[in-house]
Amino acid sequence: MNPKANEFQLDAEQSLSVLESRDIGILSTMNEDGTPYAVPVNYILVNGKIYIRTSPHGQKISNIIRDPECSFAVFDAEGYNSKGKVDFESVSVKGKARLITDNKEEMEILRDVANKYKKSENGLEKEASAFIVIEIVIEKITGIYRSGI
Repeated sequence: MNPKANEFQLDAEQSLSVLESRDIGILSTMNEDGTPYAVPVNYILVNGKIYIRTSPHGQKISNIIRDPECSFAVFDAEGYNSKGKVDFESVSVKGKARLITDNKEEMEILRDVANKYKKSENGLEKEASAFIVIEIVIEKITGIYRSGI
């Protein structure tokens, strides 16, 4: 039996749709010693780019400053199907990350974050000074839907 018989490739549009519908992904960067560093993050997808609001300090920030190459992944198990098997979909992205340093650009992204999570826009100026925004430009995207694994 072909182990991939129930595996279906998602096209780029379907993969972006999956990214847009999720809230948490895994950002992977490379440590200075060549080991991978992966961390779960909240994110939004705007105009085909991934944005992450985060602390301006920490390993992922240091890694991005040194090497902008990164990967990002989301996964969603849809629960059991009628045959008692698990259906799920996943999307993986290869891209380049950058830290947004322009205050106007950062405020626009923070407004998008507030809208996605239905938060008030009050206090965004204060939030902008306490956080930094990472932008990931998608270079390659692949998605898979697996049925009945």
